[in-house]
Amino acid sequence: MKYFNPKLHHRRSIRLKKFDYSQAGLYFITLCCEGRAHLFGEVKQGLMHLNSYGRIAAQEWGKTLEIRSNCRLHVSVIMPNHIHGIIEITYSHHQSITIRPHQSITIRPYQSIAIHLQQ
Repeated sequence: MKYFNPKLHHRRSIRLKKFDYSQAGLYFITLCCEGRAHLFGEVKQGLMHLNSYGRIAAQEWGKTLEIRSNCRLHVSVIMPNHIHGIIEITYSHHQSITIRPHQSITIRPYQSIAIHLQQ
């Protein structure tokens, strides 16, 4: 997995400094495939057609509700190389730790299955 290198990556974070992203609220997230590889399917005539990896990604997104009692899933969309979704944290888990400044514990299990699929 490649990590953020400020000499190569020039994106500025839109995250609020000192904001506790584990607190209750609605969050818009985007999960991208490494290297923007088209792993989840393809768009044909304006419609997204999921392949087997895309179907697994959709199933794993839905499993968030089985794993996290403090979350609700709202609208989501799977694209060939990324996923957009709105997740609601209904109450804060104070034991919810931060893995990296840009990745909360809620997303970690989902990413682990996606990383496993790429191997």
